[in-house]
Amino acid sequence: MENSATSWRWLLTLTWINTIILCLTGLPAALTDPIPQSFLSISFYSVAYVAQNFLFACLLGVFLLPIFKWVRSDRMKIILSLVPVLLLQFICFMNAKVFSFWRLHINGSLLRMYFSKGGGSQVFEVNTSMYVWIFCTIFAFLILSIAIILISRSFRGFFNLKRWLGLLIIIYVIAQSAFIFLSIQNNMRVLQYTLKIPYFYDLSWMRGLQRVHVTILPKDSAAAKIHAILSVNKPLDYPLHPLQYHLPKHPLNVLLIVIDTLRFDMINSINMPFVTRFAQRADQFVDNLSGGDCTRPGIFSLFYGIPVNYWESARSYHQGSILIRAFQANHYQLGLFASAPLLSPPFDKTVFVTVKNLQTITPGATPMIRDVEITREMQGFLNHAASNHKPFFAFMFYDAPHAYNEIAARHPFQPVGFLNYFDVSNSTPRTPIFNLYKNAVLADDQLVQKILTTVKEDHLSKNTVIIITADHGQEFNDDHNNYWEHASGFSHYQMHTPMIIAWPDRAPKIYHDATSHFDLVPTLLKRVLGVSNPTSDYSVGADFFSEKQAHFVIAGNYAYLALITDRNIMQFHDSGLYRFMGFKMQPLRDAKITSSDLSRLEREMTAYG
Repeated sequence: MENSATSWRWLLTLTWINTIILCLTGLPAALTDPIPQSFLSISFYSVAYVAQNFLFACLLGVFLLPIFKWVRSDRMKIILSLVPVLLLQFICFMNAKVFSFWRLHINGSLLRMYFSKGGGSQVFEVNTSMYVWIFCTIFAFLILSIAIILISRSFRGFFNLKRWLGLLIIIYVIAQSAFIFLSIQNNMRVLQYTLKIPYFYDLSWMRGLQRVHVTILPKDSAAAKIHAILSVNKPLDYPLHPLQYHLPKHPLNVLLIVIDTLRFDMINSINMPFVTRFAQRADQFVDNLSGGDCTRPGIFSLFYGIPVNYWESARSYHQGSILIRAFQANHYQLGLFASAPLLSPPFDKTVFVTVKNLQTITPGATPMIRDVEITREMQGFLNHAASNHKPFFAFMFYDAPHAYNEIAARHPFQPVGFLNYFDVSNSTPRTPIFNLYKNAVLADDQLVQKILTTVKEDHLSKNTVIIITADHGQEFNDDHNNYWEHASGFSHYQMHTPMIIAWPDRAPKIYHDATSHFDLVPTLLKRVLGVSNPTSDYSVGADFFSEKQAHFVIAGNYAYLALITDRNIMQFHDSGLYRFMGFKMQPLRDAKITSSDLSRLEREMTAYG
């Protein structure tokens, strides 16, 4: 039997030991770039890191308090405490592994994508080796959790708890006070590292003060302006004025083929022989950037022509793509076929919300089977469109290169190997993983050939604009900095996409000008539908064939936004915190945002809402 004092000491000892273990389980994230360099940044990061793990341990302690207060049996205390302790340790470790791969913490967007209808394995491709790894990790943490509880019971009278817990409380107060002080000083060189600490900003005193409208960040600072913009969610004012159409006598059709995660350098005679031959007869925009490093912002930028900071407004208020609405307003037939579900991300409630009877899920057990199925469906749509002679807008979204880690496309590129998200490092061989991806790309090249052959056989080539692109790129540790796949950074390989446009009666040309996904909406609205409004009414982009300037692209992923210019990348968070990087994701210590860039950033992020 335990009396109240000894139970209390047991719980406090468990809290202290949990703090230490949590600090250790979080090391995969702590050791991931960016690594603090200066004495001040190292000191602050270390204090904040320990303080946040102490907070998590205390929250667990509060949860366990009723067990230790009311349950009298030691055995029952151990049994009832085991699952909460296991969950905390395992979740914190998995979050650290997620951060080490994707450079973001588990958040609401990721959880909604995984658990929503059409999500799960159809969004996050998980192979058998990963399931085995997860099972072994759970078992290891089960043993660790039992050991933690038993050790805390055995050593409950060994430590001077007032001294050690008092020290942790002081560390926590220092961390929170320093965070506020450094925020008042606008010291981003130090503050940027708090984004590595799980939910530090969300659970901070500063966040609490901001919620009651206490100003912390300097009023005219970039951080304050970014925070003010991203903390607002209101309906889109989009377009700014009703569109004025001047449809030509013989309207053009549009066929948009998007291949998920297609790298820009796959357009070659080895990896995509058919698409490469097609590209030689089309316009190629070889310096094109997506609106993000993952699917949601990539598709959003293609169909809306505005930055992804407007995503939440579009989703919350069910405001559809201007491109889709414009073609509907001009009585175009719509043929929309996606291999991956249009439910996760919820494109059915955003991009295609105005489309009746939208096919949100394509039948098929694997991404490759679904890619074959949407090819068959698109061929049927094109045959029907050719027979009824009505203009159409058609969209295909292939998925095999995105899900390469799940499908068994093992030829012709050899050797092949699967990527385990949770067990990858800078020393992991890239060639087998890259080969698996290239096999999936080649498979989709053959399907695109079938589609374009159907276009030719149905005599649609002379009046159909054909666009081949990707939602974003894909990275395989190309710069030897442990960046893999996508949604982890705004590097050249994750942001750069093919953009091939075959326009009837246009001589093919290779364009080296800076372009982006934002340019698709203005190009199609002006040149296909004859929209006479100024482009600024509905997009931050410009016609692909107009005169271009250097890159200024506001991109995003599931945790961050970024301003990409020809000089550097400014990555920022809805807290207003930001950091600067080069195009290989290397930290830039002395970079600053210019006043003109900040003004334009504000303008483009607020123009439509």
